[in-house]
Amino acid sequence: MSYQQQEKERIRSNKAYMGCYALLGLCAIPFLWMLGVQVLPIDNILLGLLFIVLVVVGVVLILVFLARRNERDAQTWFELNGHEVLATVTAKKEDPSQRDGEGNPAYLLQLAWRDPVTGTPRSFWEETYEMRYKRYAIGSHLMVQYDPQDLSFHEIRWYR
Repeated sequence: MSYQQQEKERIRSNKAYMGCYALLGLCAIPFLWMLGVQVLPIDNILLGLLFIVLVVVGVVLILVFLARRNERDAQTWFELNGHEVLATVTAKKEDPSQRDGEGNPAYLLQLAWRDPVTGTPRSFWEETYEMRYKRYAIGSHLMVQYDPQDLSFHEIRWYR
């Protein structure tokens, strides 16, 4: 496997595990609280609450750092190896057979463009949030960075 492929897989796995990191960080809070109670001489409830707040803030900062680092790594990978195109929303659909954790249907947008090198038409379906689904009408344009050999590895610049 080439270095380029290894970097792509590392970025992909880091993105996939970000939710696990967040859950692990939240699960660590009670453990750290117990550790703080046993190690630190916490007689005052305010000091205990301050300790919890500092731990939560620390976990959040670490997660933000990891997410930003992964975004920078992906951006660097796409600048060196990928293509950037202006894609058009060509279709939209709600898929009631796929549901999220709250029971909502999956919201899908189809993005299409012509490959800048070969001129061949390319497209893929992207699952998104309801808010984005409603915001982007058919004919809307979005910037997409992608791996020309693997369309499943892509980043979309969602305009705010």
